[in-house]
Amino acid sequence: VEQIGVARAKDQARQADLLLLIVDAAATAQALWDKAVALLMADLDFNGQVAVVMNKTDLLDPQINKPASIAGQPAYWVSAKEHSGVVELKRGIASLLGMSEQEAAYTARARHIAAVDEALQHLSVASQQLAAGQATEIVAEDLSSAHQALGEIVGTVTPDDLLGRIFSEFCIGK
Repeated sequence: VEQIGVARAKDQARQADLLLLIVDAAATAQALWDKAVALLMADLDFNGQVAVVMNKTDLLDPQINKPASIAGQPAYWVSAKEHSGVVELKRGIASLLGMSEQEAAYTARARHIAAVDEALQHLSVASQQLAAGQATEIVAEDLSSAHQALGEIVGTVTPDDLLGRIFSEFCIGK
């Protein structure tokens, strides 16, 4: 069971936009930091962006050299206990993902962004079709595709669910 869990975690890690390798700086000898990070990366078989988070810096000798990179990857020195280095880590993550500090306040998965882009494309086509006087059935197809793309983010909503909600708000009588 543990091996299955590890395999699933590695599969998920390979799909990430950025991988944070968190290393116990106090438990790993300084001379082995590069080697430990390189071994972790090789084990994960990840070729994307990586940031090394050296944790437990409160347990390190204050005179120790804290390099800006380890095994060729940017390194951030934090102490979860003392909350030190967290601001620099957040800025580093935002920078590695190509985001400004203001954009970093919002989070979105790459697949969410792709789904929104797809929905926008379908909505743009539908808008052009309406302006050109196309039949509503053709426009409805692109609107349905946009709906499906957004459903990947918020959860699937079937056309029957949508129609049920629309008609539940109308009073049909006499």
